[in-house]
Amino acid sequence: MDKRNNIKLYGAGNCHKTQYYKKLLTTSGVVFLFYDVTANKSKELELRGQYASGKANIPTFVIGHKKLRNPKYRELQKWLKKAEAANYKDPNALVHNSETFKFTCGIEKDAWDVSDAIEY
Repeated sequence: MDKRNNIKLYGAGNCHKTQYYKKLLTTSGVVFLFYDVTANKSKELELRGQYASGKANIPTFVIGHKKLRNPKYRELQKWLKKAEAANYKDPNALVHNSETFKFTCGIEKDAWDVSDAIEY
């Protein structure tokens, strides 16, 4: 799974709060997708679908299945940490192979196999 798909920020290019969140995420090294709902009608409709009222409330984060509307710094950090933990894969963890009924370690894979690579 691509880590960028886990963290989405819906906002507007001219919104000072959206700019704050973009800068915060970028300087923290967080990988995320940004959707400018004023420039992209389909993303505006996608955002409206997140709310029962049908409003395009910005800025809104969608982290995994959690929706955060203009979150405070601590709340955002909590959910970013949860998303990071969900994306972490231990390359040394034992993995059960159901075909051979054996446990294998991720580092025993062929060098060209990057199917479980972690994006940084």
